[in-house]
Amino acid sequence: IPLTKIINSCIKESIFPRSLKIASIVPIFKKGDLTELNNYRPISIVPVVAKIYEKVLSNQISAYFEGNNLFSEQQFGFRKKKSTTDAVIAFVNNISRSFENREGNIATFLDLQKAFDCVSHSILLDKLRHYNFGTTSCQLLASYLTDRTQYVTVDGSKSKVLPVIHGVPQGSVLGPLLFLIYVNDLCKYMARVSSITLFADDTCFSVSHKCLATGKRNSLVAEAMASRWCNANRLCLNTGKTVEMIFSLCKPSLWHTQPTTKFLGLNIDSQLTWNAHGDAIAKKINSGTFLIRQLSNKLPKHILRVAYLTLVQPHITYGILVWGHSGISTRIFKLQRRVIRLVAGIGRREKCNGYFVSLNILTLPSLYILECLLYIKRNLISFNTHQSVHNHYTRNRDDICLNPIRLNRTLSGCNYYCIKFFNIIPHHIRTLQYRKFKIVLKTYLISKCFYNIGEFMENDFGDL
Repeated sequence: IPLTKIINSCIKESIFPRSLKIASIVPIFKKGDLTELNNYRPISIVPVVAKIYEKVLSNQISAYFEGNNLFSEQQFGFRKKKSTTDAVIAFVNNISRSFENREGNIATFLDLQKAFDCVSHSILLDKLRHYNFGTTSCQLLASYLTDRTQYVTVDGSKSKVLPVIHGVPQGSVLGPLLFLIYVNDLCKYMARVSSITLFADDTCFSVSHKCLATGKRNSLVAEAMASRWCNANRLCLNTGKTVEMIFSLCKPSLWHTQPTTKFLGLNIDSQLTWNAHGDAIAKKINSGTFLIRQLSNKLPKHILRVAYLTLVQPHITYGILVWGHSGISTRIFKLQRRVIRLVAGIGRREKCNGYFVSLNILTLPSLYILECLLYIKRNLISFNTHQSVHNHYTRNRDDICLNPIRLNRTLSGCNYYCIKFFNIIPHHIRTLQYRKFKIVLKTYLISKCFYNIGEFMENDFGDL
């Protein structure tokens, strides 16, 4: 029987077959004490046919939520054209606005303990009905959620098969989407007292303030509201791992707070200097450089290039949109040039400009420029052009409006450099389709091998 016919029949009958609802749980170690069970993430290995069926359901549910704008704009997890970088940019832009307004900001990073495993099936189904899911749709998803079983696999040994009475399976296709629906109303609930950023279960809310004492009171109110929401939705808030940070441009000695915290893989400090994140990147690059040095006398150049692209460049690229303009970029670029010399097989003091070109590798400034331009291209609808603001026919009518910025520290995110870069590239490049836009700009940036942002800004783009 064709698989399509089976899936269509199951959807028509509102059934998710029991044989597809058994999962093998593989515990993946995160960090910390190896003997502590909470330091493992349970990943569900489900039957392949179940994944195909779930994908069909997931596409239909996602299309319904996205098409009707039911997802909160503050939720970035597991959504098309959304990423962790978008979430961090939204958070950093919020802090930057506070700095521009001569305000401080208190951010609270919540830790939801085993959030996926604590989802209440009855509450989830009630929320689906709230979003106007019909009776048959709810019956199908109830069939998916109930009568599930699982067993744990460790080093080839299997545990007993036990029933799953709550939670959505991690590692499944449909589980993450159902979790997004489950926490979707948290954004609206918290919007009354704070700004909030979510990436699945990674949650942060922030409160701006003119007076620290007032900000602390408002932050406590917001935290109490978050706690009440978690209790009502049967999620466990881990207060021991919840972190509060005070963002301010005042001297750190004037207030007591945790100096840095990690949010979605980026080390964020209380003044947005990105120094702590620079230390973390440098450590990872040095590890990759050490491995490439060990291989440099044994492998050809094209294999070393692959090693660089695998071991080093991802650490440089990740989050570069928010830290690429900062002082740490000079330090990281120096480390990048060092590893490129190893790949190229040249001396430590030799110039490596030409080798970036011959190896087809972007310099750090070029990586930053490219990521900025791609971000604007992906989110062009979110920015105002001069043409949309006034009806005057000017040569800059298609340029994006650049809001005035008071502080150098608030050049984070996309408030300045992303728009600056986009406005200076030729109009015929701006209007290209995204894929072509990316290819053309990447090729151009590799050929030019920019060593700093100023070189790009002063370029006439005659050959682009």
